[in-house]
Amino acid sequence: GLSQDIRRYLANEAIAARPPSLFYEIRVLARRNRAVVASIGLAFVLLVAGVIVSLTLLVRVNKEKERAAIAQEFLSAVIASAGPTHIGGQTTVVDVLDQASGWLAEESSTDPETEAELRLAIGRGYLSTRHNREADEQLTTALKLLRAALGDTHEKTLELERELHAFY
Repeated sequence: GLSQDIRRYLANEAIAARPPSLFYEIRVLARRNRAVVASIGLAFVLLVAGVIVSLTLLVRVNKEKERAAIAQEFLSAVIASAGPTHIGGQTTVVDVLDQASGWLAEESSTDPETEAELRLAIGRGYLSTRHNREADEQLTTALKLLRAALGDTHEKTLELERELHAFY
């Protein structure tokens, strides 16, 4: 019996000297079928990696959908504010920018990166109309928001810093 168990052990088969436990049976099976076990392990690792990548992309898509909804709400508010409400039925670009700025000040659910991009657009609008004080206020706030949301070394933050340095 001992010699048979030694032969079985050397052939990666179950031995008869003791009752086999489930863990022991799995170990023996794994030793006999290393390629199959390695393939199953690789498939499992790839499956887990796929799930992680999919969930990461899903989170990113949902965040972008939320940002698009905020931007659409903002654009709708800006367009609605462009109606002829002032004396003589005239609404200027600066009036629209002022109202857009006010809308952003009231909106508290906007995420920092989206708010920074909207303030950047408003600031550029003020610059084009030569309202430098208002432009500076919007662009400086946008820079603070980008630094908080993305960090000092992110491409968007650095680009806005360069734009502000050119402005001053």
